[in-house]
Amino acid sequence: MPDPTPTDATPRDRFQQAAADRQSSAHEPEAPLWAGSYSHLAMLGTWVGGAIVTIAAVVVAALMNTPGGGWLMVLSGIGVMWLALAAWYGYRRLSVHYRLSTQRLIHEDGFLWRKVDRVELIDIDDVTYRQGPVERLLGVGTIVIASSDVTTPELRLPGIEEVSKVADIIDDARRKERRSRGLHIEPPASCRASPPSVHVVVVTHYFPPIGGPGARRMLGWVNGFVAAGARVTIVTPAAHPRDPYYQPGESYDGPATVVTPAIFDPARFARGGDGKPLVSEGPQSEKRGLAARLRPWLLMPDQRRLANGPLFRAALAALAAIRDEPAIVLTSSPYNSVHLAGRVIKERLGDRATWIADSRDDWFHPVFFPFPNAAYRAYNRGLEAKVLRDADGLTIVSRSTLDKVRSRHAEFSVDFWSTEESGKWRWVPNGFDATGVEAILNAPVPPRDPSAPVRLLFSGTLWQGHPLEALVAALGNVAAKTGQRFRFELAGRVIQPVPPTPDAERVEIFTAGWKPYEESLTATRQADLLLVHAGPESQDIKIKIFEAAAVRRPVLVLGPEDSATVRLVREHVADPLIADQDNEPAIVAALERYLTSTDESRHAFTGVPAEYDRVVQSQRLLDWASRLRRMGRG
Repeated sequence: MPDPTPTDATPRDRFQQAAADRQSSAHEPEAPLWAGSYSHLAMLGTWVGGAIVTIAAVVVAALMNTPGGGWLMVLSGIGVMWLALAAWYGYRRLSVHYRLSTQRLIHEDGFLWRKVDRVELIDIDDVTYRQGPVERLLGVGTIVIASSDVTTPELRLPGIEEVSKVADIIDDARRKERRSRGLHIEPPASCRASPPSVHVVVVTHYFPPIGGPGARRMLGWVNGFVAAGARVTIVTPAAHPRDPYYQPGESYDGPATVVTPAIFDPARFARGGDGKPLVSEGPQSEKRGLAARLRPWLLMPDQRRLANGPLFRAALAALAAIRDEPAIVLTSSPYNSVHLAGRVIKERLGDRATWIADSRDDWFHPVFFPFPNAAYRAYNRGLEAKVLRDADGLTIVSRSTLDKVRSRHAEFSVDFWSTEESGKWRWVPNGFDATGVEAILNAPVPPRDPSAPVRLLFSGTLWQGHPLEALVAALGNVAAKTGQRFRFELAGRVIQPVPPTPDAERVEIFTAGWKPYEESLTATRQADLLLVHAGPESQDIKIKIFEAAAVRRPVLVLGPEDSATVRLVREHVADPLIADQDNEPAIVAALERYLTSTDESRHAFTGVPAEYDRVVQSQRLLDWASRLRRMGRG
């Protein structure tokens, strides 16, 4: 029987023929291509720096008329410095070795404790090298290997002499190895598999056991991604009791993979034992010392900048485990520096990944941007511009925040700011996700006992600029007129000063501190009246309004009439209880309407409006990311 021709050969026949053609090359012996070690030229810049320090120390000591004992200390310090530099040089020369063969790259490091990294050439995705000014003059540098090896997603080879030539040798060997091992058989159309599912890697500082609005936003999106069939990996720093919003009672046990690299956060040393003061004495209690003013300059743009290395390495390792699946990288701030990690990931992966940068707060928000000055603003504006330019897609929590960003960047064209179907921007507001808490939302609520105090609940963070004087006075006024008692609870972090009660017998005010999410949501469901304080901000919708909508309990909103929060309440609540934060008579009128109402449901939402369902939001986000990929953005 004749051999199958190309037209009638089965996929099995074509595979066997192609494998036979490559069989000889598959068994080629491994041969060395290059070997090297840490170059003696690599530390020349360090020697020059040491010489400058030596000369400067001698000159300063001479100008200060240093006595004999002082000179001994200066010379001893100089000697110790040079001994340390010499020891470091000897260690690097003796301990660092490199070997490249036709199949693998080997990096050996260490003298007493040895570490050996082996990376198969077929796993190497990219080869780059870096040089400083002195290194360029000497022809030395550091080669950076990006690989799909899960254990070694990035390999740095410092002190390489003739770095450009060596980088080309490694890259050529990588390409040759991939070609020699390559075996691609195009299946017939009837046998082709369906497109692979998308892999979403979320990089954020806010995920359980960190609580708060940012964590709920990410958790809702993750639930939506999973529901849409995506494979999800969350990369978030290992939680610490001194982290803001740390909630040891919260955890994530869903199907997504959570990777928690350890990070160094210097701000932890400036916080208290648990990192979350429950009550402050107001704005004057915020740290404004020298350390607080220097911190932005030392850790630009924020205190979590040092976390970027562990975060992007963990994200690259997660992405290295996939080859054919489309990948979406979602970085979500705060902290803003997380987007710089996303930018590095995008640089490494290029078109393999679609990068979405999500901004929950404005980059220049005063909470995360303390003590600004012109130079600091200019530096951060430059960082923000790089993120805006390099991200494939950008999401923002409110249109007012987008306007603030746009006002800082006149260098971008009008089309750049489009939020239309083909635009780079999407408005994704805060919202609510009911996954896993349906029983709490539908728990029975007993009718209010007129003889018991009205349980007025505020939960979350009471920021500066959210005064309570008019509300507390109104509570005392209504209590005096009607005899109705009030129990006003503030659960969370209270930064704005709380005025004393006008009548301790009738108006009780107390702070309860942070609660785990489900416990907090249960308290919200069981409260008689919820307080949502919009403060002076008119365009951002307060995230707590969505919890109030989900539990369907009466809500009192303090905010200006042009507030987006107030507008949302007026659209969805039959008889809204609304007053300006400083208008005591209006607050009194709202409280009296509530007390005389025969149908409390008229002062409550009937549920979360559909456009604020986080699961729906995340699924729309996936569709948008797919369109960005088809349009060539990622």
